[in-house]
Amino acid sequence: MENIGPRVRALRISKRLNQQELADRCGISQPAINKIETGKTKTVKGYVLEALSRELSTTTTYILKGSENADSLEHDMMLAEMAAIFRDLPLSDKETLLRMARGILPTSKEKRFTDNKQLHN
Repeated sequence: MENIGPRVRALRISKRLNQQELADRCGISQPAINKIETGKTKTVKGYVLEALSRELSTTTTYILKGSENADSLEHDMMLAEMAAIFRDLPLSDKETLLRMARGILPTSKEKRFTDNKQLHN
């Protein structure tokens, strides 16, 4: 099994959890989380993997295999960080942030133009 430690650690940090908090949520010990993150354990039981994916808002596949490339990893980490930030905002700020994000997105007409242009290039 590939070393899953760096992914678990990065996701835990993006969720603003310490090792003890993640361990408590997963029903395992803090030393077990530490061993996973530092690569001192080579196998992780299925129920632990499921608990980690649930508590870290990711998939078991991501924890086990990660992303295909550095860009995907950066993308995944940004998504995790954005989710953690969004979760901690008051409702009024969440609504404001959503309006801002929607304003950044291209309109469906612009998206169709961009998609068509990419198909013909």
